[in-house]
Amino acid sequence: MSSERFQLENISLISSILGLFLGASLTVILVCPLSLSSLSWFIWIASLCVFHLLEFILTARMQPNLVTIDSFLLNHSREYHLALCAAASEYWLERLLVPHLKGSLFLFFLGLAMVGGGQAIRSIAMYTAGSNFTHQVADEHATGHILVKEGIYSLLRHPAYFGWFWWSIGSQVLIGNPICIVLYSIASWSFFANRIPYEEQTLSKFFGDEYIRYARRTIIGIPFIKSKF
Repeated sequence: MSSERFQLENISLISSILGLFLGASLTVILVCPLSLSSLSWFIWIASLCVFHLLEFILTARMQPNLVTIDSFLLNHSREYHLALCAAASEYWLERLLVPHLKGSLFLFFLGLAMVGGGQAIRSIAMYTAGSNFTHQVADEHATGHILVKEGIYSLLRHPAYFGWFWWSIGSQVLIGNPICIVLYSIASWSFFANRIPYEEQTLSKFFGDEYIRYARRTIIGIPFIKSKF
């Protein structure tokens, strides 16, 4: 089997599985009478499916020559898989042992807003950046790579990171996981605290004073991560 055919078959399989889970979750949400804690669980499942499908769809739309099975970001890292397992485990253990921790109307709507807003901002950022967006930090200045400064980038200089940060934490607020809210906050912040300064260093190398001036008039939006510019 050729590598290209292998990629296409696996892309089709993953898309089908994500679509099946998304469709099943939405059907349960729309048809079945659910408690607030159950509703939050199925919305969380649906939000995961939407996130990974949009990562692939937007990459395919903007960079069709670079899209692969990795564009779903399902194999982002071992830590990401552990985080998902931890979230599901905490939800069900607490629902069985301390159910009063679940079903907060305030946390439900707060988490829903964070997940929806974070997803929207990340997707808009990817669409606005177009072919300039990549899932990996570029170490070399590719031909045609420009500094995107319009749209959402006129306010946030790392809107895709901003959206993902608040989406990840909001997902745990949504399902009422107090332990994972803390752990996701620490893990997400640590990841971007390392990634953003490195990326800004490479961008300042690529674009020089243009990037420095741009950085000084925009914000990162993730607490306690500051630019050196």
